[in-house]
Amino acid sequence: MEYIYQDFCKDIEHLKAVLNLTDSLKGFSAQNNEPKIDLADNKFLELAENVHLKSREANVGMVFIPGTIVLYLVGRFEYFVKTLFEELSMSIAIKCKKFDYLPKEYKENLISLTSEVIKSPAKYGHGDNGVKTFITNLSDNINGSEITDVNTKCLSITSENMRPQILNDLFSRIGVKEIWVKLGQQARLQSFFETADASKAQKDATKFLNDFMDIRNKVAHPSGSFQWPDTKTVMKHIDYFEMLAKQICDVATVYETSLVAQGQEKKAKDDEKASSQQA
Repeated sequence: MEYIYQDFCKDIEHLKAVLNLTDSLKGFSAQNNEPKIDLADNKFLELAENVHLKSREANVGMVFIPGTIVLYLVGRFEYFVKTLFEELSMSIAIKCKKFDYLPKEYKENLISLTSEVIKSPAKYGHGDNGVKTFITNLSDNINGSEITDVNTKCLSITSENMRPQILNDLFSRIGVKEIWVKLGQQARLQSFFETADASKAQKDATKFLNDFMDIRNKVAHPSGSFQWPDTKTVMKHIDYFEMLAKQICDVATVYETSLVAQGQEKKAKDDEKASSQQA
């Protein structure tokens, strides 16, 4: 799952670079270009003068750049969460080997959410071939075949922004309960919010995410009274998501170990019971 986080970080670095460029252009456009510089066939100076002119013309419009980054950041974070969730779901299923050894919540939601997607495949971006695959996978899983594939795309469906409760509900589908409680206990998250109190860190982290989603919705549907976020504010959001993504990745690894161990324990009991019956 670490590679999913690393891919997310690469995009985060690109966003930081764009924000830094925006600030530099603002500073550049504010510079007075008097007296006029003799370009003297210096191509670099000629280009610099042109950039200066264009940046002055776009100075007011550059206020929209941080806002558009907010929109991308939300989408990229949601993609990260779903991709990591699907990877975690698949890993747990493969390691548990059989449907019977999956967590109770996992089995129930795999059936119900696969049914939901099969009923309205186009709504979730799937065609007839996808439906056939989902049916085959679920049938194989339920009928006791060793798991080689599972309908993670069905498990990960959502219809709302990745607010704290949505994120919590998503992971709970496979038996990962109260993920925000575990996140609040992480040192890096506590450090970000400058507290050693796990419950306060959890509260601050969920509030920060909710507030960010409110900003996202205002950017998507701006009104005359809306104040666009500046580069400093958005950079703080980027730092938050970079930190949170790492903590989610780390916590997911811990849950994976725990849930697989539970499945293996159930398998061992079944094997022991079968052996005693044969004896």
